[in-house]
Amino acid sequence: MRESQDVDIWNYAKEKEFVIVTKDSDFQQRSIIFGFPPKIVYLRIGNCPAEKIEDIIRKYSAVILAFKSDQARSYLALP
Repeated sequence: MRESQDVDIWNYAKEKEFVIVTKDSDFQQRSIIFGFPPKIVYLRIGNCPAEKIEDIIRKYSAVILAFKSDQARSYLALP
C-alpha cells in the first residue's frame, strides 16, 4: 500500500481490524479526529533503516499488544 492515500490505508486497516504502525503524524491526527478503529502506533523516529524499526517493534511488542486490547485508547506513541 506504499502508493495508497492515507484514507485508503485507514479504511483498509479499519475493515481488517489492523493496527497501523507509522512514522507519519497524519495518522495520529486522524486518530484524534475520528477515534478508532483502527488504532495507531506512531513511531517518533526519523529516517532510519528497517532493522531499527523492527527492533523498536520487537522491544515494545508487549506494550503494543496491551494497547491493541485497550478499549479506551486509539493512539500509542513510541519510543
